[in-house]
Amino acid sequence: MDSDDRRKRNCSAKRLRARMFDTIVLLTGPVEEAALATVLRRQNPRLDVRPAKSLDELEAFDQSVLARARLVAFVTSVVVPARILSARFRRL
Repeated sequence: MDSDDRRKRNCSAKRLRARMFDTIVLLTGPVEEAALATVLRRQNPRLDVRPAKSLDELEAFDQSVLARARLVAFVTSVVVPARILSARFRRL
């Protein structure tokens, strides 16, 4: 592999890392949170799972945490406003 190929491969790897996330904000109740967090961490032990049970808890997260996060809402009545989704969480 020549140096040009290595450069292209390194650029591709950097772009992929930039799109990756390392945090999941889990918006759910305490029973579901315990079960889901365990399953998620089993799949990726380095994953940072942050629980939230309410809109107030969700809004309290620092932007630096959410910049590399995905939101997973499961069995919750919380309606997440579009302003939070568009301004805080990474898009797919």
